[in-house]
Amino acid sequence: MLYATGKRTRRLFREGDEADLKRTGRITPEPGSIPARYLHLLDWYSNEYGNLSNQTPQSAWLRGVMELAGSGREIFAGIDPDGYVHKLRKGWQ
Repeated sequence: MLYATGKRTRRLFREGDEADLKRTGRITPEPGSIPARYLHLLDWYSNEYGNLSNQTPQSAWLRGVMELAGSGREIFAGIDPDGYVHKLRKGWQ
């Protein structure tokens, strides 16, 4: 399953991603339900996107920080970023 990370970006779904609670089912297929030639992809997926509960404290912390992306955007809505920084730096010497 793909997960939308932005308007035009997608990545593979990971445990812990937001999902419609009405949806049920597995994140990955059972190994016996796919052709043997694709089993290496399940191993790759597990290594790349493995269970988030197995993350190191640092990677779990970083994931939490990344979830903050976009928070507070309503505070700065309609403000020109360059003009804002210029105004902040105006009194600097």
